Amino acid sequence: MLTCSSNRIEHFKAFENLINNKQFSDVRLTVQNREIFAHKLVLSANSAVFAAMFQHKMLENEENIVKIDDISYNTLNVLLHFIYTGECKLSEDIVIDLFKAADKYELMKLKNICEEELCRSISVNNVIALLQLADLHSAENLKKEAIELIAVQGKDIIDRPDFDVLINFNTKLLKQVFQGIFATRS
Repeated sequence: MLTCSSNRIEHFKAFENLINNKQFSDVRLTVQNREIFAHKLVLSANSAVFAAMFQHKMLENEENIVKIDDISYNTLNVLLHFIYTGECKLSEDIVIDLFKAADKYELMKLKNICEEELCRSISVNNVIALLQLADLHSAENLKKEAIELIAVQGKDIIDRPDFDVLINFNTKLLKQVFQGIFATRS
């Protein structure tokens, strides 16, 4: 028997040509009054959420239109590029939206890539927002990094207005912050 193989990266790079290509597409994704042509097979193979949409008698499956109103056109394009090629063109201006979308569509590899980038960009100015984001989307590494930064630079963070929001609206998360602070001092 003859066995052949190809460079998998180059092989899947060809899928990039299918993104927003009307030919052979069987579903349209609408976002911000714009359409992107896609393929149910590719979406379903990479996302359990899309697979569920297309396997059941849902409106999206019957009309072949998926309306997406919680992310931008640019973010959806980056998400689709990842689904089709496995590559991510991540930019700072969409990393949070892409992280949320990756979580929503259960694209764990993409979610992890975004989480790593968010961990690298954490600062006194965004730590509370990223802590809340991490808590909402079960991003444990990001939550750990945020709590560690608060433990080290708490004096610079405690007087910020977003810290007051944390105190008033998320006592469970605040308790985790204090547990993290006490753990680093032990």
